[in-house]
Amino acid sequence: MARRLIDLTLPVQTQYDWTKYPARRAFGQWEPPTILSTFATIENDGLMMQRIETTTQSFTHFDAPRHFYADGLSADQVPLDQLVGEAVVIDMLHKQPGEAVWAADLEATGADVRAGDIALIRTGWTNRAPWGTERLWREMISLEEDACDWLLAKKVKSLALDFQADVYPFR
Repeated sequence: MARRLIDLTLPVQTQYDWTKYPARRAFGQWEPPTILSTFATIENDGLMMQRIETTTQSFTHFDAPRHFYADGLSADQVPLDQLVGEAVVIDMLHKQPGEAVWAADLEATGADVRAGDIALIRTGWTNRAPWGTERLWREMISLEEDACDWLLAKKVKSLALDFQADVYPFR
C-alpha cells in the first residue's frame, strides 16, 4: 500500500486572540500577541523574509516532554522519528462539546492500534467549534487520564489530537 502524507496543520492567524492557549484567562499570565511581519520583499531585496512571534502553545504544535516535566526533553531534543511514521485514526466524531474521551471510548472503536503507531484521535472539534473562537476553549472536548493509560498500554509513540489534552483554561 502506498503511503499518504496528510497535513494536520491549522492556519497561523494573527487577527484572532483565540488561536493560542488563553493563558491570561486561565491563570492570569501575560499572553504575547502573535506577530507575522514581512521585513524583506522580492521587489526591494531580491527575496522575501518574514518574522513570526507567538507562544509555543499556538496553532499546530507538539508538546515536548519538557512542557510537563522539568527533566523532560525539550523540543529540539525530541527525535524526529517520534513525530513521523505510521498512524492510526481513532474516530471520536460523535463526541459533543464538553464531553470527555475515555479509555472505554477508544476501546469501543475497535481501532487497530499497534506498538509504535502514532495515534490520531479525531473529534472534528477544531472544525465544529470552529478554530480561532472562544467557544473552542470554553466547550473543549477533553482526554481523560484512563484514555492516556490505554494509549500508553498500546505503546503508541506519539499522540495527535484536534482538541486540548492538558490544562483546560475554563474548568
